[in-house]
Amino acid sequence: MEKHNWLIIKIVKVTFELTASLFKILYRHVKYSAYSLIYTYKEHYGERKFGIDTCESYLYKDDLSLHKDGHPYYATPYYVIECMIAYLKLNSGDVFVDFGCGKGRVALLVSARQIEKVIAIELNPELAAIARKNSTLFKLSKTPITFINADAATCEVNEGTVFYMFNPFKETTLHTVLDNIKKSLSINPRAVRILCFKPLFSHVLDKQDWLTFEGEIGLTDVSVWRSK
Repeated sequence: MEKHNWLIIKIVKVTFELTASLFKILYRHVKYSAYSLIYTYKEHYGERKFGIDTCESYLYKDDLSLHKDGHPYYATPYYVIECMIAYLKLNSGDVFVDFGCGKGRVALLVSARQIEKVIAIELNPELAAIARKNSTLFKLSKTPITFINADAATCEVNEGTVFYMFNPFKETTLHTVLDNIKKSLSINPRAVRILCFKPLFSHVLDKQDWLTFEGEIGLTDVSVWRSK
C-alpha cells in the first residue's frame, strides 16, 4: 500500500514538473511572439509615418571596403533611435556622423533636430542612392545632411562631435576610424562621443587611451564612449 502511494505521488510530481516546464516554454514563446509582432508593427508604422523605406536588410554582393571587412546593413530600430536622441540632448553646435548609414534611417531622424550638420557616410553606392532618395521623401529635416559615398577609413572626421555606428565594419577599419577621430582632436579640439548599437568590438573602444566608457542607454543595447 505504501509503495503504491509512493508511486502515485511520484507520478503526480513528475506530471506537475512537466506541466510547469511546458507552461514556461509556452510563456516564453508567446512573449517572444508578442514582442516580434510589436517590433514589426513599430518598424512598419515608422516607415509609413516618415514616408521612407529603410527596413529591409542588405547583404553586400562585393566587399568594396579598403580592408575587406564590411558588414551587411541592418536598420537600427526606431525606438532605439528615439531613446538615443533623447539621451544625447543634441544642440546647435553638434555635428552628427553616421558611419555606414545604409538607407539613412538614423541620419534622417537626427536631422529632424536643429543641429549644425549631419554627415552620413556609406560605401555601397546602391545603399547611398537609397539614402539620398529617402532624404527627398523625409519632410521633417531641420538640419542639412551631407551624404558621402566613400570608405569610412578614408573620410575626414574633423567636424564630428557625435559618431554613430551599428557594426558597419570589423576591427581593422574600426581601428583606422578611431585613429582618424583621435588625430582630428589635435586639429579641432573638442569633446566627442561615440555610440555603438550592439557593439561586436567594444573591447577595441575600451582599449583606447583617449576614450572612457560612459555607459549604456537604457535597454537599447547602445553603448557610449566619450573623449577624456
